[in-house]
Amino acid sequence: MKQKQYTYTDCYNIAKECETPMEMHDRNESAYKAAIRNKWMDSFDWFTRKLHKPYTYEEVYNIARQYTKLLDFQKGSTSAYHKARRNGWLADYSWFIPHK
Repeated sequence: MKQKQYTYTDCYNIAKECETPMEMHDRNESAYKAAIRNKWMDSFDWFTRKLHKPYTYEEVYNIARQYTKLLDFQKGSTSAYHKARRNGWLADYSWFIPHK
């Protein structure tokens, strides 16, 4: 099966619905890769390119409180989840419903 060839316009329209390059990647990885390959990403100047300072324990805790399932936390706030996992903070989040 032939893969869709994304044009600049295709990628632009997909990117316009996103706030960040990572969101574009998550929504449509093929369009994201086409934009990277063709060096179109710089023209999507609305993308927020802020560098996030490292999360504190309290910030990650408050983000985690927004979820009831660990898997949802992992998928919904990937970087906060990884920070919690790396630092051994997941054990502090006793409200998570066990994954079945």
